Amino acid sequence: MNLTRALVLSAAVFFLASGCKSSSTPCPSGTTKVDGQCVSESDGLADSSVGNDTNQPDTSVADTVLQDVPTFDTITCDAGYVIQNGECKKAFDNDPPTVTKISVTSGTETNGQYLGVDHSPTFQVDFNEPMQVNSVYGNSASGSLFLTDVLSGNGVEIAQLTFSNNNETVTFTVKAPLTVATVYRLRVTTAAKDEAGNFLDQEYSLTVITAGPKDTAKYEALARKYAPKILQGVDNTAPKWDLPLALDFDNDWNLKNNDNSATTAATLKPFVYWAVRETTVKAETTKKSHVFITYILYYPLANDATYKMVNHTIGLTVVVEKDSAGKDVRPIAALLHYQQSNEIHQMRVFAVKDANFEPSAAVDKIYDAVSDFFVNGTTFELFVPAKLHAACSWSEKVSGVGESCQQPSTSNGIVELTLADPGVQPNELNTTNLKFDGTDTSTYGLKSFLNEVWPRRVDEGDGKVFNSNGSYTAPPTRPGTGVKRSVTFTGNTSVGNLGRTPMGWREMGNGLGDNDLAGWDGFIGVHFFDPAFLLTARLLTSDEAMLWAVDYCFNAYLAIEDRGNYTDCPTQ
Repeated sequence: MNLTRALVLSAAVFFLASGCKSSSTPCPSGTTKVDGQCVSESDGLADSSVGNDTNQPDTSVADTVLQDVPTFDTITCDAGYVIQNGECKKAFDNDPPTVTKISVTSGTETNGQYLGVDHSPTFQVDFNEPMQVNSVYGNSASGSLFLTDVLSGNGVEIAQLTFSNNNETVTFTVKAPLTVATVYRLRVTTAAKDEAGNFLDQEYSLTVITAGPKDTAKYEALARKYAPKILQGVDNTAPKWDLPLALDFDNDWNLKNNDNSATTAATLKPFVYWAVRETTVKAETTKKSHVFITYILYYPLANDATYKMVNHTIGLTVVVEKDSAGKDVRPIAALLHYQQSNEIHQMRVFAVKDANFEPSAAVDKIYDAVSDFFVNGTTFELFVPAKLHAACSWSEKVSGVGESCQQPSTSNGIVELTLADPGVQPNELNTTNLKFDGTDTSTYGLKSFLNEVWPRRVDEGDGKVFNSNGSYTAPPTRPGTGVKRSVTFTGNTSVGNLGRTPMGWREMGNGLGDNDLAGWDGFIGVHFFDPAFLLTARLLTSDEAMLWAVDYCFNAYLAIEDRGNYTDCPTQ
């Protein structure tokens, strides 16, 4: 019998692959190990015949086989391995696994949150060690992965999970697109286990805010086209409170310190938020459809002699008429809203005559032509008095004791703000000793309310953005009831009362003519959520109201997206 060395080689390979180490020293070529000694192969296999002439059993082969099995004096294992049944295996651990990172494949990470996340994103969870696959799953009360709409509390169905990196990484998507401009939270719970059966050391989470709707360039262009010229009254004792600013102008979203931040700032950049809703006639070609562009001006403090508000807003809504192809034709009305005190809200309305607005106390003035109150047919001149921050028409000169829109006798104390060019930051206004340094003209920038503020409705409570969340109540037959919204911002109440958000604007009906409805005060926020209904129900003649479309093809605040299905409401 001839002896091969396959057995020797396979044994050596087995021991090396198992994570073990041999302390034996290999023999030189042409020799083999016998009883721990290297001898020549001719000596070690002196008699290798199968038999002999005497037909006596030959035991030399068996002896040689036993002699050629490698001798392992000791077995040592790499760090983290122990000997089990003659093999090096990973040591049993009692340490719970941890999550090293949770991420999403789109959006921008800011302060632990991902902003602008795609509506069909891919999530990834990285663990510090291999996990039991059957313990990492979602869509079950006993699962370990949960994706939830933070405001509604509704769960999101997770698509099939994919494991990689020796089961230390799991990725997954969602079965249906996420809602635009909405906050979601991914939770990895302690139900997840490692291979040794240890549960996750604690719960981990990641908050993501989805991007706004796609194809909104048209709306941004319209917002720029009809952006107002702002005649901003400035009180020289504290002008920094008299500029419209971004809510995070001090680089944080803690509104409680905004009044102080404005006071101590060396420079300030004016900004205005914009929001768009669009209606469609659908198949009713005799009706008219419109675009409603609301400009929201935020101020850290209103400091009137008799009343103070921290973190409040005023608004201008420009109503733009469309043609049958959905192209904007002309502005036909301007709706202004401001809070005069804690309980008194004012709405002022200016409209063109042929739009057939109701000639009553509900409409402040009706003009013969659009150019009479929109400069160059596109630009409304918005006057904002210092301290109180009412929303007024510059073209209407008013006077009288207690009149909130009274204009100063001279242009002193007014800063004219016009929209900055595309891609250009607004001018910084420098201040010295609480006064602007001789500035009487400057620029402001536009920000999307939908993208930047609307998703932050979950940021409620002291030191955040909003005071508390409630639910919008829509008028009968109208959409939107139950939409989560906050009526007031948070703020330093030792300085003043909490100001209103746009979702908290009230229509109180004080002296608003024949269309005054006792129940309107219950529909807080209708000005912002449902401007089409507000106009038809309160401001138009009954005949004209019948000709106005009140169905939205785009209203992200009511989760309505129906563009592209009607000729007067194309996608772009």
